[in-house]
Amino acid sequence: MLEGFSYRMPRWHPFQDQAACERVRGIKREDVTKTPSPHLKINMIRDDEFTFRMIMEIFGRIKQASTRTAPRVDPPPAGAALQLGSSLVQQAPGQLQEPV
Repeated sequence: MLEGFSYRMPRWHPFQDQAACERVRGIKREDVTKTPSPHLKINMIRDDEFTFRMIMEIFGRIKQASTRTAPRVDPPPAGAALQLGSSLVQQAPGQLQEPV
């Protein structure tokens, strides 16, 4: 870090805990992947690997979804939701007010 330089959080930023930022900024590169949680795995990759990894992740998830045996649940089409809403209004006249 620069000697004599004091970083201050910008006023517009929602996270304002200066002490937490200083603690995180002090983490060494070799310690970034270490975590006390056994359920969390952190990997560091080079910038030039990122796009390939992202594409492989997307295709891997597509393949996994295509080989699943669980039934597929699709959301109802938008028209069905509108029909359901209008039928509810017709079933309960007087309880719901029409927009002006």
